[in-house]
Amino acid sequence: MFRFSVLPRPAAAGTEGRGRLSYRDGILGEELYLQTAEMGGYLLTIAVTDLAPPWASFSALRPADRAPEPTDYTCAHCGEHFASYAPACTRCESAPCPDCRRCGCDRKVSERQCTACFVVHPLTMFDGANARCRDCD
Repeated sequence: MFRFSVLPRPAAAGTEGRGRLSYRDGILGEELYLQTAEMGGYLLTIAVTDLAPPWASFSALRPADRAPEPTDYTCAHCGEHFASYAPACTRCESAPCPDCRRCGCDRKVSERQCTACFVVHPLTMFDGANARCRDCD
């Protein structure tokens, strides 16, 4: 699914000019020369890059558009180094880790490992500073 983002209205037969294609995930492609024409009930779109298309008389070269680049992160929980296109969390400004699937935010529930059964439980499973969980007491 593509949308023309710079043409003055949705592409119609006979439209031509420069524009960008918008992909369904919201990323805009590089600027292209576009021309549309109706062909047997379909809308045919021609999109070319860099050099002027045959229907344009002259066009000065433009600086190269940059594609989206991933951001590098290090997971605060498992230490994994990764690059991600995913949007960052608004609180911790880190993308979810592909290994542990957590962002950099601290867990809302504090946990402790029981010294008897070695299971990690939420703090509500412990009485005060007791090192053994309620199941093991």
